[in-house]
Amino acid sequence: MNQALTRVEAERRDRVLRAYVEDMDWDLVGETSLRRHLVQHSPQLVPAHPLLVGVEWGARSGHAGDLLFFDGERALLVIELKVIHKNDIARRLHQVDAQARDFARAARVRFPWATVEGLVYTSLEHAQGAGPRPPRENRPAPKGFMPQAEGREIE
Repeated sequence: MNQALTRVEAERRDRVLRAYVEDMDWDLVGETSLRRHLVQHSPQLVPAHPLLVGVEWGARSGHAGDLLFFDGERALLVIELKVIHKNDIARRLHQVDAQARDFARAARVRFPWATVEGLVYTSLEHAQGAGPRPPRENRPAPKGFMPQAEGREIE
Protein backbone atom coordinates (compact mmCIF):
# COMPACT_ATOMS: atom_id res chain seq x y z
CA MET A 1 0.00 0.00 0.00
CA ASN A 2 2.81 2.43 -0.75
CA GLN A 3 0.56 3.92 -3.41
CA ALA A 4 -2.73 5.49 -2.39
CA LEU A 5 -5.41 2.93 -1.63
CA THR A 6 -8.39 3.12 -3.97
CA ARG A 7 -11.92 2.99 -2.63
CA VAL A 8 -12.63 -0.19 -4.64
CA GLU A 9 -9.60 -1.98 -3.18
CA ALA A 10 -10.43 -0.73 0.33
CA GLU A 11 -14.00 -2.04 0.04
CA ARG A 12 -12.70 -5.43 -1.13
CA ARG A 13 -10.27 -5.61 1.80
CA ASP A 14 -13.03 -4.57 4.19
CA ARG A 15 -15.30 -7.43 3.08
CA VAL A 16 -12.53 -10.04 3.32
CA LEU A 17 -11.11 -8.84 6.64
CA ARG A 18 -14.48 -8.43 8.35
CA ALA A 19 -15.36 -12.02 7.40
CA TYR A 20 -11.95 -13.16 8.69
CA VAL A 21 -12.36 -11.36 12.03
CA GLU A 22 -15.95 -12.59 12.39
CA ASP A 23 -14.68 -16.18 12.06
CA MET A 24 -12.14 -15.64 14.87
CA ASP A 25 -14.32 -17.33 17.46
CA TRP A 26 -11.70 -19.47 19.21
CA ASP A 27 -10.44 -16.89 21.75
CA LEU A 28 -13.35 -14.89 23.03
CA VAL A 29 -11.62 -13.68 26.21
CA GLY A 30 -8.36 -12.09 25.01
CA GLU A 31 -7.30 -9.61 22.38
CA THR A 32 -9.32 -11.50 19.78
CA SER A 33 -12.49 -10.64 21.69
CA LEU A 34 -11.54 -6.95 21.73
CA ARG A 35 -10.73 -7.10 18.00
CA ARG A 36 -14.05 -8.75 17.15
CA HIS A 37 -16.04 -6.28 19.26
CA LEU A 38 -14.30 -3.25 17.76
CA VAL A 39 -14.71 -4.50 14.18
CA GLN A 40 -18.35 -5.49 14.72
CA HIS A 41 -19.15 -2.10 16.28
CA SER A 42 -16.84 0.06 14.17
CA PRO A 43 -19.74 2.00 12.57
CA GLN A 44 -20.51 3.37 16.06
CA LEU A 45 -16.97 3.43 17.53
CA VAL A 46 -14.99 4.81 14.55
CA PRO A 47 -17.64 6.15 12.15
CA ALA A 48 -15.27 8.45 10.25
CA HIS A 49 -13.18 5.43 9.14
CA PRO A 50 -15.69 2.83 7.92
CA LEU A 51 -13.32 0.53 5.99
CA LEU A 52 -11.18 -2.12 7.68
CA VAL A 53 -8.06 -2.49 5.52
CA GLY A 54 -5.56 -4.17 7.86
CA VAL A 55 -5.52 -6.79 10.62
CA GLU A 56 -2.16 -7.52 12.24
CA TRP A 57 -0.61 -5.36 9.51
CA GLY A 58 3.18 -5.20 9.17
CA ALA A 59 4.11 -1.95 10.87
CA ARG A 60 7.81 -2.71 10.54
CA SER A 61 10.06 -5.75 10.53
CA GLY A 62 8.94 -8.10 13.28
CA HIS A 63 6.18 -5.84 14.62
CA ALA A 64 2.50 -5.80 13.70
CA GLY A 65 -0.14 -3.19 14.41
CA ASP A 66 -3.54 -4.57 15.37
CA LEU A 67 -6.13 -2.81 13.20
CA LEU A 68 -5.99 -0.37 10.32
CA PHE A 69 -9.11 1.53 9.22
CA PHE A 70 -9.51 3.80 6.19
CA ASP A 71 -11.88 6.71 5.56
CA GLY A 72 -12.17 5.94 1.83
CA GLU A 73 -10.11 8.93 0.76
CA ARG A 74 -6.72 9.61 2.38
CA ALA A 75 -6.95 9.06 6.15
CA LEU A 76 -5.87 5.96 8.06
CA LEU A 77 -6.66 5.07 11.65
CA VAL A 78 -4.21 2.78 13.46
CA ILE A 79 -5.72 1.10 16.53
CA GLU A 80 -3.61 -0.79 19.04
CA LEU A 81 -5.47 -3.32 21.23
CA LYS A 82 -4.50 -4.61 24.65
CA VAL A 83 -6.11 -6.63 27.42
CA ILE A 84 -5.27 -5.02 30.75
CA HIS A 85 -5.59 -6.86 34.04
CA LYS A 86 -6.24 -4.93 37.25
CA ASN A 87 -2.89 -5.83 38.84
CA ASP A 88 -0.88 -4.61 35.86
CA ILE A 89 -2.69 -1.44 34.80
CA ALA A 90 0.09 1.16 34.90
CA ARG A 91 2.68 -0.89 33.00
CA ARG A 92 0.24 -2.11 30.37
CA LEU A 93 -1.27 1.36 29.79
CA HIS A 94 2.21 2.77 29.32
CA GLN A 95 3.02 -0.08 26.91
CA VAL A 96 -0.12 0.24 24.77
CA ASP A 97 0.14 4.03 24.58
CA ALA A 98 3.78 3.75 23.47
CA GLN A 99 2.88 1.08 20.90
CA ALA A 100 0.02 3.17 19.48
CA ARG A 101 2.33 6.17 19.03
CA ASP A 102 5.05 3.95 17.55
CA PHE A 103 2.71 2.20 15.09
CA ALA A 104 1.19 5.52 14.01
CA ARG A 105 4.72 6.81 13.24
CA ALA A 106 5.46 3.59 11.32
CA ALA A 107 2.22 3.97 9.34
CA ARG A 108 3.14 7.56 8.40
CA VAL A 109 6.38 6.23 6.91
CA ARG A 110 4.81 3.17 5.26
CA PHE A 111 1.81 5.07 3.87
CA PRO A 112 3.17 8.52 2.93
CA TRP A 113 0.06 9.27 0.88
CA ALA A 114 -2.19 9.21 3.96
CA THR A 115 -2.82 11.19 7.09
CA VAL A 116 -2.53 8.83 10.05
CA GLU A 117 -4.05 8.90 13.51
CA GLY A 118 -3.16 6.38 16.21
CA LEU A 119 -5.67 5.24 18.84
CA VAL A 120 -5.79 2.78 21.74
CA TYR A 121 -8.58 0.34 22.59
CA THR A 122 -8.14 -1.71 25.76
CA SER A 123 -10.28 -3.94 27.91
CA LEU A 124 -10.73 -0.89 30.17
CA GLU A 125 -12.40 1.18 27.41
CA HIS A 126 -14.41 -1.88 26.41
CA ALA A 127 -15.67 -2.42 29.98
CA GLN A 128 -16.71 1.24 30.18
CA GLY A 129 -18.55 1.06 26.86
CA ALA A 130 -16.19 3.69 25.44
CA GLY A 131 -14.57 3.77 22.05
CA PRO A 132 -10.89 3.98 21.16
CA ARG A 133 -8.94 6.87 22.66
CA PRO A 134 -5.81 8.78 21.68
CA PRO A 135 -2.65 7.51 23.39
CA ARG A 136 -1.63 9.46 26.44
CA GLU A 137 1.67 11.28 26.48
CA ASN A 138 2.83 9.55 29.61
CA ARG A 139 6.48 10.40 29.58
CA PRO A 140 7.57 11.95 32.87
CA ALA A 141 9.61 15.13 32.80
CA PRO A 142 13.34 14.40 32.81
CA LYS A 143 15.00 14.28 36.22
CA GLY A 144 15.99 17.78 37.26
CA PHE A 145 13.68 19.36 34.65
CA MET A 146 12.75 22.88 35.66
CA PRO A 147 10.04 24.44 33.46
CA GLN A 148 10.71 27.88 34.93
CA ALA A 149 14.21 27.75 33.35
CA GLU A 150 12.47 27.83 29.96
CA GLY A 151 10.27 30.71 31.05
CA ARG A 152 7.23 28.49 31.64
CA GLU A 153 4.93 28.46 34.62
CA ILE A 154 5.21 25.64 37.12
CA GLU A 155 2.11 23.50 36.89
